[in-house]
Amino acid sequence: MRVHAGTPLQPLLDAGGAYTLGEGIWQGPFVLTRPVRLQGEAGTVLDAGGHGPVISVAEDDLDVELVGLTLRNGHADGGAGVRLTGWSAVRMQGCAVLECRAPGNTGGGVAALRGTLEIAGCSFLGNRAAAGSDLLATGVAEVRVTGGRFAGDIALREGARVVLEGVTVDGVIDVRATTTRAPHLRHAGCTLGGGLRNDSQHPGIVVEDEDA
Repeated sequence: MRVHAGTPLQPLLDAGGAYTLGEGIWQGPFVLTRPVRLQGEAGTVLDAGGHGPVISVAEDDLDVELVGLTLRNGHADGGAGVRLTGWSAVRMQGCAVLECRAPGNTGGGVAALRGTLEIAGCSFLGNRAAAGSDLLATGVAEVRVTGGRFAGDIALREGARVVLEGVTVDGVIDVRATTTRAPHLRHAGCTLGGGLRNDSQHPGIVVEDEDA
C-alpha cells in the first residue's frame, strides 16, 4: 500500500502491514509493535526531530523490514536511529542513518540489545555517541552487516555476536567484554580505516576469515 507524506504514520504502524512511503518528511519518532515492512522512495525521510529514536522495536516476535529509507535526527540514550530491545528480527536494506545522537552513551545510529539485526548496503554519516557512534551490538543481539559504509565507529559489548562482510568502516571497531560475557566478531573482506581495538583486559573473540 502506497501512502503519501503527511499521512499519519503511527496508526498504520500500529496496524502492521506493508507500506511504501512517498517522498517527503515523515515526522517521528515511531514505535513498532506489529510486524511491518516500510519501503521508501527517493527522498523518503523519517525524522525524529530530536525526540527519541527514529524507530523503536521493543516487542518480541516481530518481523520488521526497512528498505530505502533515510532515518535522521534521532536523539536517545542509545540507538537514536533504530533501537532494538525486543526479541524480534529487523532487516535494514539500502537505508541511510544520518545525524542521530546518543550523547554520553553508546550507539548513536543503531543499537541492538536483543533479537537479530541484518544491515545490507546501508550508509551511516554524522552520527554521534561516546562509543559506537554508528552501531552498538550488545547484550545477546546477533548482527550481520553486508556491504555499506560506516563513517563513524562500531562498538561490540557483552555477549553480542556480529558478522561483517565487505563493509567499509572509517572509524574504529571497539570490542570489549565483561567479566562474564565476551562479544564475538567475524569479519571478511572489510576495509577498516580506523582499525580494530580489542580491549586488552577484557578482550572479545575476533576472527578474520574469507567466509564469515
